[in-house]
Amino acid sequence: MSNPQTEAMEISNDSLFSDSFVLDSMEALPKLTDPSLNPLAPGKSYHMKPRQTPTMRTCRFEPLALAPPADDPADAFDLTSVCRLIYESDDSDLAEMRNGEPDMPGELSNCFDVPGLLYRVVDRAQQIWAFYNDSTLCEIDICVSFGNLSRVIPLDATTLQMGDSGEVEARVVVYPGETERFIKGYVRGFKSTFLARPLSTEFLTARREAQWAGVIHPEIAALRGLFFRKGKNDQAKEDEAEETERQLGVCLVEGQAFVDLAFPPTPVSFRGDPKKAYPWARPTMFLRPEQAAQRRLFRAEPGPARMRLGDLGNCWMLCAMATLAESPAALRQIFRGGTKVERAHGAYRVRFNKNGLWREVVVDDYLPVIASAPQVAHSVDPYELWPCIFEKAFAKLHGGYARIESGDPVHVLTDLTGAPSLRIDDELADAAEEGKKEKINKLGKLGVALLHRLEEFRTAGYEILLHTAGTAPPLVSGTDNIPDLGETPEMENQLSGTGLLPGHAYTLLRVVRPSSLEPYLLKIRNPWLWGSDSRCKWSRTSSLWRNSNKKQKGLSEVAQAVGFDPDDSSVLWLTGQEMLEYFSGGGVVFTQENAAEIRIPFTFSNAKPSVILQIQVAKPIKMWMMLSNIDKRILYQENSKLDMEFETCSNYPPIMLSLASYDENGHNMNNDGAELSYRIRFNSTNDPVLPSTNTWTFLQAREIAMLCELSPSPYPYLLIPRMIDGELTVNFVENAGDFRKFVGMEYFENSCAMLCPEEVDKGVKEIPMTLGLRVEGSFDDCQISVRNLPAQNPVFANFPMFTTGNLAKPAGKGVIFQTMKTSQGIHVKHRSNDIL
Repeated sequence: MSNPQTEAMEISNDSLFSDSFVLDSMEALPKLTDPSLNPLAPGKSYHMKPRQTPTMRTCRFEPLALAPPADDPADAFDLTSVCRLIYESDDSDLAEMRNGEPDMPGELSNCFDVPGLLYRVVDRAQQIWAFYNDSTLCEIDICVSFGNLSRVIPLDATTLQMGDSGEVEARVVVYPGETERFIKGYVRGFKSTFLARPLSTEFLTARREAQWAGVIHPEIAALRGLFFRKGKNDQAKEDEAEETERQLGVCLVEGQAFVDLAFPPTPVSFRGDPKKAYPWARPTMFLRPEQAAQRRLFRAEPGPARMRLGDLGNCWMLCAMATLAESPAALRQIFRGGTKVERAHGAYRVRFNKNGLWREVVVDDYLPVIASAPQVAHSVDPYELWPCIFEKAFAKLHGGYARIESGDPVHVLTDLTGAPSLRIDDELADAAEEGKKEKINKLGKLGVALLHRLEEFRTAGYEILLHTAGTAPPLVSGTDNIPDLGETPEMENQLSGTGLLPGHAYTLLRVVRPSSLEPYLLKIRNPWLWGSDSRCKWSRTSSLWRNSNKKQKGLSEVAQAVGFDPDDSSVLWLTGQEMLEYFSGGGVVFTQENAAEIRIPFTFSNAKPSVILQIQVAKPIKMWMMLSNIDKRILYQENSKLDMEFETCSNYPPIMLSLASYDENGHNMNNDGAELSYRIRFNSTNDPVLPSTNTWTFLQAREIAMLCELSPSPYPYLLIPRMIDGELTVNFVENAGDFRKFVGMEYFENSCAMLCPEEVDKGVKEIPMTLGLRVEGSFDDCQISVRNLPAQNPVFANFPMFTTGNLAKPAGKGVIFQTMKTSQGIHVKHRSNDIL
């Protein structure tokens, strides 16, 4: 996917209003001290200028009476106490404010022809003008030229300059969410000019540094002292996750708000463009007290329509999150590890499957903000936190926000679900190319075959993502402005009038066959709908959805058959031909609602795995078998050897999975079965649901998988991870110690050096990977154990038939592995050679 940057556009307004009125008298006022230098009240912060007056609108709480979801009867996310905040005000002008309200009472005038930007406030009793910036994405330059009969003095940050004709020119800059007192005095005629422009680096730097010096640094310093006093007595070195857990525990005991020192609220957590290094604040700092009391991870049933892009514009990640949000229960599962007590202390947990292993990422609730608005992914409900907490945890997992600006949405969905995946880019390209050659019907045989396959996948409950080509255009965060595709005319020609954007991914909800006249219709979720879909054959306003018979009003038979909803603007209906025309790639993620899993970290040394699996089943069962490389994205680190290596080598080590079964026609050397003949039955391919029986395909991919059906047998199956022994695998890293920093010690406790030391050459590098098994339901009818296969076995030379030799149990205390039931959302760590 492309890298979609979000930018604020310049908006100018020359003399939208010019007026004259009389203020009865004038009184000089002293210059005021900058309010940002004043001491803070509890719960306040310096990310914006603190208010000097209370808010003008009163609020009452209206309970929403939400019931706990079926998958959360204990109401772990505190949904039953969610209330709607009802603001009451006699001032209709305040009602149109989007992000706050002026810090001064008075008469309001909108300075632009759209709401949510700049307002002039006039206090006639005090004879004062002020300006309030209601935006969250721009600073506004104000220039007002007062007539030569006016008598005004500047207030606060305003500057005055005399003109040649005796007029007085007053200037000030107003920043998001803030009110600047402008002038005081007698006004006789004026002209005004306003320019809204992107926030300057100087402003962001000043606010960030003020917030750091006044709030964050003292908070971190106090916590460091607390952590030191409550530290461990032994000198054992903890890894980052263990240290974070210990620090969180101290905060809970001491009643202190948690700050994640491993991913601090500083520019280092961006690791990218310094212009994106925003001030950081907690929700308790950028929300009003009554709003902060209503903050929740979830304040309604989660869904894709509740998400909004932030200033990073990383739609590739949020597209995958939107797909997961189609199943609210699955979305809630990734946050299941946290508790109400932890959240009350500003700590949140998010569960991921990274490098094939399940892990929880702990983060605090500091967010990059401008005024009262997070600049990262957020919810349509400003008091709902799950999009921004998810994005922050995902950024921490990969080392910084800048490292998640672009990528493959299929990878994100795999990280969220642990499910294997399949890319369909080549099938889409081949079907589209074939369609161009068809004279009548653009949907050729390959297109029909692809749609039939996608229909089967969706019927099975698998998730499908489709993405458009090109680079995502700049978007004005927090607005509904249609992006300008003029700089990419080829994308404008291809997607204009479809509601789709370049460089974005979309969820395929259904593939239906409504009639012989329209053999395939695809229902596409489009939470980022921009513009009209009028170009599409089955657009929301198309007459095809209505009865052609004027005597029979209402929806057509096709509309009723597919469940068309004319009011749902988040859905597109495309024909098969349109799918091939508009989308350049996509993928399938083989999710299962009630899956059980086993995950085993291990290493390769000289292309020999430290573990293989013996699998025996009591009844036929379909089993997913997975092999995961270490994701290159988490290895990037400034000035590291791994980083330099991946800059020059974009490929993963070539890997494959082989499943072997007992060969009754083979040569069994021992009557007692200690050494048996086996034959390779299946090898993994680039299509997980179509493993090969006679080819050996090593793939350079982040993960591979295959789906196999196992039958009962007196002899176990053998699942053998494979790797090609070549320059890439031998010289994968110069220093194995670098790997240990990034992937955790469990891989090296299951390494060849630990489990089969007699077969490891001194100084040979060990490459960590994860072997996984996944079934629908449970492993109750399976027996699974870990074994070693000698490095000299011919199976490692790609022989289809081999004898087992001595299938010894690994040395040491046993193998570390994880088990989990997806429906429970909790992974458990074990240590044994007998897994089941």
